[in-house]
Amino acid sequence: QLTLRVVKRDETREPIDREKIRRGIERACSKRSVPSDTIEQIVQRIEGQIYNDYETEIPAKEVGEIVMSHLAKLDEVAYIRFASVYQEFHSADDFIREITDLTKRPIST
Repeated sequence: QLTLRVVKRDETREPIDREKIRRGIERACSKRSVPSDTIEQIVQRIEGQIYNDYETEIPAKEVGEIVMSHLAKLDEVAYIRFASVYQEFHSADDFIREITDLTKRPIST
């Protein structure tokens, strides 16, 4: 099986890195009450979703969106932390906008 490649913003490609996904989620969940086995389950779900939906390449933006969708269901603070780095928030208004959007979303399980 060929390794799925991530297409980065600058159009370079690199193999998808499960540990990089895990580290991003762990950083977002730092000091939150999210058990490590829950993080592992989320990484597995994300990996499964990516390999189900993409054959050879996935845009880095899409990986970030998938991670954010899982974090939004898990922990709102972790979601905002991840989104702030991933979406490159530049001001308090960026945080306010994202938090407002998050609070308007229907709760899905």
